[in-house]
Amino acid sequence: MVNLKNPLIWALAVSVSILPLSDTAAWAGAAEPAPSAATAESVRLLGEGAEVKIKLADGLKVKGVIESFGDDGLVLNTKRRPSPRTIDYAQIAQLKPAKRSYKASGEPDPVEARRAVVGLGVGHHVMVKQVSNLELHGNIQSIGMENFTMLPDHQQAPVEIAYSDVKVVHKNLSAGATLAVVIGVVAAAALIAVFLTGSDTVRGSL
Repeated sequence: MVNLKNPLIWALAVSVSILPLSDTAAWAGAAEPAPSAATAESVRLLGEGAEVKIKLADGLKVKGVIESFGDDGLVLNTKRRPSPRTIDYAQIAQLKPAKRSYKASGEPDPVEARRAVVGLGVGHHVMVKQVSNLELHGNIQSIGMENFTMLPDHQQAPVEIAYSDVKVVHKNLSAGATLAVVIGVVAAAALIAVFLTGSDTVRGSL
């Protein structure tokens, strides 16, 4: 029986409860199959030449490079097939770029930066470093062809960031989520220690 008075149990409960709603919604949404319209928009933003990972509605997973796309589907070049494969958007349960982060090695590459932002997705908490070395942490609100908007932490108004001004972008846990992870790890370690101590006590009494 679980002892609800045990402080370790309460620590675990608190670590889950303090997760920001935005992070929780993003995690829940990431597991759901993408509607055809959303998939088509993602493909449009990624563009031809983007390397993607696709999970089909029947569970099959494919990886390749987008050769072309239209209103109803895309043409994918894969290493395992001698000829390109045509895939309807309605067949796609999940689509994401092979890379979900970006770091400029020289001059910023707006196309690669956009692909990383698309892979991260609306609602996710990210870190963005601009060419000016200004670093922002916040949630992506919308994604366009030339720029995207994000709501920086502790600010009321969103900001618009051009992909040509992005030096680095990658996933970033919010402060609440980071604290929750730390508390969860500490609580789990404490539970293991209690379990092992209890096991030694039982063995010693035999």
